[in-house]
Amino acid sequence: MRKPLTREGTGREPYPKFAEEREMQTMRKPLTREGTGREPYPKFEMFEKPQKVKEAEPIFVRIDKFEEGSHMFEQVKKKISDIENKLNDIKEIKEKEEKELEFWEEEIKQIKEQIEEIDKNIFSKIE
Repeated sequence: MRKPLTREGTGREPYPKFAEEREMQTMRKPLTREGTGREPYPKFEMFEKPQKVKEAEPIFVRIDKFEEGSHMFEQVKKKISDIENKLNDIKEIKEKEEKELEFWEEEIKQIKEQIEEIDKNIFSKIE
């Protein structure tokens, strides 16, 4: 490393220009994320700036787009209504099936009781 230039033979401090350069060389660069060029930590402010709230403004929509959206909306409502009707039909069918199964179970129970009665009265006396 070179010696700093001094004013000729006076023994004074180096020229101010060179002293500033030397001071700048000792300062380190802030760390950044590699490849991103961003600072490592986000900057936080003591108080956040209040955000401006936009007033409600009119929205302009093309009539053909509005009509297309309205038509699609009506189709969706119709399909939902169809689904509800089909679901109600399925519930009714399920209820009918349950009633039919209960009826069959009751019939089987009665037949079983009659068979037991016959077995008890007729076939048990044979032994």
